[in-house]
Amino acid sequence: MCTCLWHLGKLDEAELLLLAVITDRNDATSFRYVIIAFQRPLETNSNGRTGHAMFALGNVQLGLGMFKEAYETHAQVLQLFKSSLGIRHHRTGDICHKLGWHLNQMRNYPASIGMLEQALSIYNNDPLYKNEIARTTYKLGCVLQDSGEISKGQGEIKKAERLRREIFPDVTNEDIDEDTFDRLVMFWSR
Repeated sequence: MCTCLWHLGKLDEAELLLLAVITDRNDATSFRYVIIAFQRPLETNSNGRTGHAMFALGNVQLGLGMFKEAYETHAQVLQLFKSSLGIRHHRTGDICHKLGWHLNQMRNYPASIGMLEQALSIYNNDPLYKNEIARTTYKLGCVLQDSGEISKGQGEIKKAERLRREIFPDVTNEDIDEDTFDRLVMFWSR
């Protein structure tokens, strides 16, 4: 429901609901407690569901223009997913992609590239993740170009476009951008 509110642009309502879900999931009295809890090793009562809610909260924070808070929330989700789902789970790959996006926005290109490569190493373990591979390869190409590695970035973008044509062979003459590749994956993975 919270993700639906986010997509409908009802950001304040989505944020309030997500905060309630997160604090309830952790049996805490406030969201501040959850944030503080993630600054130490994760508690045993943390789980993947809390991570899913926090992933959505980070996206809502982005929509509200709370960029620093969104990055911090998504960074916590990475730690939570690693501990609850494991380092090879596709949702861990999803949050690596998101953190790669954040780091690119911050112009921390080496860290962004590292996160996107980590996501690809997860997705490449299963051919079912062709959409995620195409999306992350495209983003990696964009970040490489942003960092000054133009030809290497162009090569990654062309690879992503080939994958996209394999996924949708009948789609032609479409302007291709990051949103085009984001639409390849389920909304909860964005």
